[in-house]
Amino acid sequence: MIRPLAVSALPLVALTGVGAAQTPQPSASDNTRPTPTVSLGEIDITASPLDLLGTATSASQGVVDDQEIQLTPAYRPGQLLETVPGLTVTLHSGEGKANQFLMRGYNLDHGTDLETYVDGMPINQPTHAHGQGYTDLNFLIPELADQITYTKGPYYANVGDFGAVGSVRVSYRDTIPDQLTATVGRLGFERLFGAETQSLGDGHLLEAVELQHYDGPFVVPDDARKENVVLRYSQDGKASGFSLTAMVYHQVWTNTTDIPERAISEDLVPNRFGSLDPSDGGHALRASLSANYHADLGDGQLHASAFCIYNQLNLFNDFTHFLIDPVHGDQEDQFETRNVLGNSVDYTLPRTLAGFPNEYMVGALTRYDMLNVGRLPSQGQVALTSDQTAGDPPSFSNNDNVNLFAGALYGQATTHWTPWFRTVLGVRDDYQHGIDNDLLASLHETAGYTNSGARGQNLPQPKASFIVTPNDSLEFYVSAGEGFHSADLRGVNQSHVPDLGLPYSPLLANQWGEEVGVRANFRKDFTLTFAVYNLWQRSETIIDPDIGQDVAGPASQRYGFEINTDL
Repeated sequence: MIRPLAVSALPLVALTGVGAAQTPQPSASDNTRPTPTVSLGEIDITASPLDLLGTATSASQGVVDDQEIQLTPAYRPGQLLETVPGLTVTLHSGEGKANQFLMRGYNLDHGTDLETYVDGMPINQPTHAHGQGYTDLNFLIPELADQITYTKGPYYANVGDFGAVGSVRVSYRDTIPDQLTATVGRLGFERLFGAETQSLGDGHLLEAVELQHYDGPFVVPDDARKENVVLRYSQDGKASGFSLTAMVYHQVWTNTTDIPERAISEDLVPNRFGSLDPSDGGHALRASLSANYHADLGDGQLHASAFCIYNQLNLFNDFTHFLIDPVHGDQEDQFETRNVLGNSVDYTLPRTLAGFPNEYMVGALTRYDMLNVGRLPSQGQVALTSDQTAGDPPSFSNNDNVNLFAGALYGQATTHWTPWFRTVLGVRDDYQHGIDNDLLASLHETAGYTNSGARGQNLPQPKASFIVTPNDSLEFYVSAGEGFHSADLRGVNQSHVPDLGLPYSPLLANQWGEEVGVRANFRKDFTLTFAVYNLWQRSETIIDPDIGQDVAGPASQRYGFEINTDL
């Protein structure tokens, strides 16, 4: 039975310092006693940082523990990821779509080069209707997050596709106090959250429901209506444990997209919150079943996971307004229906070899995506007929059936050569293969190309870190490694058509990075990290605003430094 009831209102403002409530003076005819002034004292919330000295691979690796997560206010799931130092999470075009991520000088758009896992499930979606590596976290309920681990750079054997700039792994909790929370705020924000945990057999059954509505500041309200349901059963013993989690997410929304400045100056829209096409919007559906298992096996530790995911998305956007079709407008339906199956396993074993303590880790993973993906002209979220689109360029319409396989093997050895010096040497080998059936091949061939084709590629990636620990509060790192991100299979196939003159786009675009860093624990409650980094990409994924999709761009490089403090 759900017992506690909490009601809050947005916006919630956190104040550091001293605030005083001003009391209005009563008039001469007011016989009521004045309300006393209330002073709000300073409120400090601290959580001791986890000590990673002696265990981290680089200065850019870290953990956000449960205490910090629970004390971080967040009304968007993506905001939860801003507990990762240096990661900016924002959103354009209102609610519903995936967040936009920025890290280390990169516009990661909707998730390219930020490998993201939730409860052991990969969230990035390759060959996506809107953006390569699309990472939609709207199904994530912030109250259920238990821990976030993160990395930056391509130096870790267990980090793969989309993870060269950064990776984030969110764990779900097994139990939660019974609660029912209602939140009402500005701009039409309404949220109802309920959760409870019951004992069942030798484990716990967690149930959670989230209902949310939000209009936002736009002239045409977002009217975003979201529903989330989570059911999780777990058992966790001393030697082994497992969890089974079912999730269902659904959302419908209206969104306001890009507005030309002259539309405001010519009074076509009142301000930057106006809309030239009030029918723009979308709807999304996600359902998943995931299983996680861990156990002591011999002298080591085994972890395994398996998952199946169903994703459905329709995004209705008008990026170029009336450039292509001056009669019906340029709204398009970016759509996809995706089924994903996959699993992963890794084993860590401590061993002494030639008198040197070692920890060996080996792992493997597979993933198979089956999807129908494309973009078709629409008006008012209704598909246009072939007669209405007769004058459109062939590239304005896409409809593809795609099958993608991804597999990886990796290994890593951590060797403690002395009490103050250790190395982490790893290698990872990824293989991906995709088959595309262009359902509009006859249309595209009139322009000299087709999306149809099959491509496969293998990519071995070495990784290494050298770590010196001169004392109990200081550690230095030198790291280097190779990583990659996959490219949209449709674009890869197109780049092999000589008549188009496109630059060759590999299926797996490799990346190389180096980093020098330091981690210092000056006090038990204060950690500082400093890193100087460099990352080169063979092909940077960039956004093409005229089609509202990511495309494989030219080679690029980022370098800089990062300072983080954890109090």
